[in-house]
Order: sequence, then C-alpha cells, then structure tokens
Amino acid sequence: MTHTKRYPQDLRQLLELASDGDTLAFEHLYAQTAGHIYPLVRRILKNSADCMQTVQDIYVRIWVHLTEYDPAQSTPQTWIMAIAHRMAVDRLRTSQAMPINGTAERAHPVVSHLSERTVYPAIPALADLTTIQSEAIYLAYFEGRTTAEIAAALGVDQELANLNLREGLLRVTARFKRSGLS
Repeated sequence: MTHTKRYPQDLRQLLELASDGDTLAFEHLYAQTAGHIYPLVRRILKNSADCMQTVQDIYVRIWVHLTEYDPAQSTPQTWIMAIAHRMAVDRLRTSQAMPINGTAERAHPVVSHLSERTVYPAIPALADLTTIQSEAIYLAYFEGRTTAEIAAALGVDQELANLNLREGLLRVTARFKRSGLS
C-alpha cells in the first residue's frame, strides 16, 4: 500500500517543510506562488527570456535562503514577492548598465538550459554547487567542451577543472538520490 504525503496549502507550513529539505514541499510552494511572481517579473523586465531566467533564479535564491524567512517580519507571500521584486529590478539595472553588445552574466549557468519541468527538482541540487562546479558542468554538458577547454575557460589547470566537474556531478547525483529523483 502506497501512502502519499499530503501537503498543506499554507505557505508558511510549506516554507517550513522546504527549509527542512523537502523538495516536494518546495514544488508545492512554487505551484502556489509562480502565478504571482511571473507577472510581477514580466512587468518589470518586459523580455520573456529574461523573465523566465529571472524567475528560475528567484526560486534558486528562495531555496538557498529558506531558513532566513521570519514569520514575525512578513507573510510568506510578502517575503517571496519582495525577493522577486528585488531580483527583477537588479536584473533590469544590470541589463541597462551593460554595453549594447554585452551580455548579462548568468546567475546560474545550468538553470538557464533546463526545461521548466526539470528545473524544480534541480534547484536544490544546483544550490549545492560552487560557482566553478556549475560553470564546469555548463561548459561540459551545454557547450560540449573538453576538459582542456573547460580548464582554459575557467583559468585553472586541467586537473582542477576535472576535479570540479566530477565533484559537481557527484553533488547533483547525491542530492537527486536523497530526493528520490534518480
């Protein structure tokens, strides 16, 4: 007999469960809040590609900072919308400050290449990566670069590039296994 865990509709309870590492609670949190976040970010950024990337980055930030939510300071919806607003405005300022032929730095290189269906379970796993690990994974799997090319792009020796690629993949795999996603 299979027992399915029932998740509360209350955002405060979902935040609490998610802060304990419950990825399904985080998916429920996303399902309840994305309909408010996307329109807010879209109004600020206007560009749908920037909007989708920013929304994904917002949920990465929320996941990483779940334990910082203080119910005495605000409601969960207010806390989440404040994060979304700040990040959308920051993205807008960054894009306006860039030269015409420049490109904005990706907040998380791997997230931008994941489909909407795969990004939710990937968010906690990606939050575990260091910057160099996520860049190495991006360069290897989304640009098809060799270890030597990755090392050159990251400005490190080939052994360190290989180590970061391997450690990053091990972290992602371990997180997926703990979440029952592999």
